[in-house]
Amino acid sequence: MVMVTKEMVTEWGVALEEKKSLRALRRLLIAFRAAARMNETDGEDAAGAGGGAYKVDSAAVFNKLVITALHSVPPVLHYHLPPRRPGLSPATAPKWKALVPVTRSYLNNVLRLLRELTENDMILLVVKEAEQCGALWGCFPKVAKDYLKSLLDLWSSPSSIDTVRIQSFLNVRTLATIVVPSPKSSSKSSSKPVNLLDACLKATYMTFVRHARATNAHTLPRIRLMRNLAVELVGVDLAQGYQAGFVYVRQMAIHLRNSMNVKSYISIYPSGFFSIGGA
Repeated sequence: MVMVTKEMVTEWGVALEEKKSLRALRRLLIAFRAAARMNETDGEDAAGAGGGAYKVDSAAVFNKLVITALHSVPPVLHYHLPPRRPGLSPATAPKWKALVPVTRSYLNNVLRLLRELTENDMILLVVKEAEQCGALWGCFPKVAKDYLKSLLDLWSSPSSIDTVRIQSFLNVRTLATIVVPSPKSSSKSSSKPVNLLDACLKATYMTFVRHARATNAHTLPRIRLMRNLAVELVGVDLAQGYQAGFVYVRQMAIHLRNSMNVKSYISIYPSGFFSIGGA
């Protein structure tokens, strides 16, 4: 097992920036996996990242490695994975099959950092750089689902600072608009491109409802910010936003109507329920 040094990270970073080297990319991602999973010994994702060939045991090396990977990897992946034509997914690129393992490995390890980091400054850095990956998230449905969940967790978490909350939702908005591969249609199809907007709208609404239940003087500013950000997502596509909004407003109306028909004086909806309509 090789101990990662700052000099090694610098060398990989230069090779990626100047030559878009796939060899340097693979080595950096092996080390990046070691950094992202320092507390694990399992073999998950080992095939894509090369197993445990490297070890990171220094905070300074960890920081340099993570920052280098976040800054350098997405541009190199985009360079080697140009869509067959504008508007298509990177999965149509000639090198896609060869680069699937390293791409999936990188995205999974970014997710691991989002889940495990506790410092808001580092979280903000990871979230900002994760947005660079753009359409790559949409090439892996399960990874995209986990990514959306992580973003919404940061968006709604009481421990998140506002800059993290806002940036996380900007990433959700970006994720909602990317084109995802559609196996049922070829590149010559004239059908409307498939995106993740419906999934993002549904997950955002459900997350907001869960957190709007506890409304008080301390939570109200956060809930209001979440509501205002969620409105931006509805405006991405007014037709899809209307369809989703109609379903959820109708559900709320049914709940309210049923509550009015209940005979018991104890059956009262909490004030947080009405935050859905306007905190």
